Amino acid sequence: MDKLVIYENNNEITKNIIDNGTKVLEENIFFKELDIIMTDKKFRSFYDKYFNDYSDIKISILYMKLYETIQKEYFEINNYEIEKELLAYMIKELMSNKESLKKIISSFNDFENNRDKSILNIFNGLHDINKKKLIK
Repeated sequence: MDKLVIYENNNEITKNIIDNGTKVLEENIFFKELDIIMTDKKFRSFYDKYFNDYSDIKISILYMKLYETIQKEYFEINNYEIEKELLAYMIKELMSNKESLKKIISSFNDFENNRDKSILNIFNGLHDINKKKLIK
């Protein structure tokens, strides 16, 4: 694969590339948002720690989708936002329980393989975790 090399001694070429890159960032929302998150120090620190190989990436995405799902389902059930401490506790408990972990992984695999557009419905079908005990 050829490497992209910008020769600093040719200011006109460099300026043209920068101008084209600016246009891409202005017109393409994906690239603009990608630039924003990849230059955010907090996100970049997270990324550098947990996105090292495909296995790490997959696990991180699973946790992120689980986090999002619990937030949404909790709000639907309670009509208010979940506290971050309760959310962290629920994720830990769900991922520590063999039955719920099995369901989460199965749901994530379905999501990953485009068989199910929603990632999880974590509160249905979990027998070993008492929903009322976790969600008050």
